[in-house]
Amino acid sequence: MVDAESRRLSAEHAVREADACEAEGNAERSLEALRRAVLLYAAADALRDNPEEAGPQTAARADACRRFAAALATAERHAEAANIYQEATDLYGLLDDDASRRRAAECARSLLASVAAVKSQPRERLHLLVAHYERMQEQIALDADSEARQADCRMHVARIYQRRDRPADAIAAYDAALALLDACEVTAEVGLAKAECHHRAATLLAQADGGAEAAAHRYRTAIALYAVHEPFIYGHQQSLEMCRAALARIDAALAKEHAVRNPSRE
Repeated sequence: MVDAESRRLSAEHAVREADACEAEGNAERSLEALRRAVLLYAAADALRDNPEEAGPQTAARADACRRFAAALATAERHAEAANIYQEATDLYGLLDDDASRRRAAECARSLLASVAAVKSQPRERLHLLVAHYERMQEQIALDADSEARQADCRMHVARIYQRRDRPADAIAAYDAALALLDACEVTAEVGLAKAECHHRAATLLAQADGGAEAAAHRYRTAIALYAVHEPFIYGHQQSLEMCRAALARIDAALAKEHAVRNPSRE
């Protein structure tokens, strides 16, 4: 098992790598090194007994977050920057010295500037919500056997896209969740999560032009999974029944379309 100290050392190495990349003028590699540092510091803190209190690496973690957020803002990735500036603000707030209080205030102002930049671009507002779960998934991915928890993050992202009428992005996120769930041990919880992904993707496909056959395939997959894993409530498997009803409507529509295209010659 990876311990806190090894993750802290890896984070420090990533910061030094970011410094070297920055000196070479390679902003993209520096940004990715800072991303790793932020994730590793957070993972190390999570292993402490009191992660909500200041620790020996809080200042270094806060500095890494501040640098990473600034790099994201420079790259005009303002939604991600806002989330990381918030993290930096909270970390500096755990420290008592004057310099940390000043940096907390600076990060708070930068956070507001990033949020304002996002709000000025309507298409980017959605990413404030998405960035939170993407950051969470990146953190979880550092742990072994974490595919189910990562998939949960992707499903949250998919639901956000679905609610905001972004069907293609939602389906892609559901498929990403399914890929992660395929790597998990088969349990009732995993089976239900897979069924939900196929069910929701099917619903989106059924609403799209030319998506009926793909939707039918997804509904059949969801039905098979619900039949095994969905618990009975008052004698019913509600999601299973909803999928069967939706599939029946699609099959009827496809049959009617086939009859129109291929009229009988009797």
